[in-house]
Amino acid sequence: MALRNFTANHLDLIVSHSCPSGIGIGMKSNALFASTVAQYLEKSGFTASPQNDCGEAELKFLWDSLNQRENQTPPHWVFGHFHVFHKAMIGQTQFICVPKLGVLFPMVIWDTEEKTMLVINV
Repeated sequence: MALRNFTANHLDLIVSHSCPSGIGIGMKSNALFASTVAQYLEKSGFTASPQNDCGEAELKFLWDSLNQRENQTPPHWVFGHFHVFHKAMIGQTQFICVPKLGVLFPMVIWDTEEKTMLVINV
């Protein structure tokens, strides 16, 4: 359903809670998350993702499907969930993870007139 809606019109921006797996957020290698991964994921019988393969399989499917359609890949994708700033350019899309609230740097702003992402270090 989401894929059909996303491919009906070209998107300039996707905002999601998490990100597609495989964009290099690297949750397991971050010391802040190591105990949480062990406590909640591994003790529940799940295998933690490799260092460069965090994110959601469903969003990876959406991302791969958009990549297969000509001119359907959004130029910007913003997400949170990990509470650390992360920026990656993959193909034609800039992925940005916004940091937790209260962190003064950097600030991520969507410019609605220019249809572009501004990353400002405060």
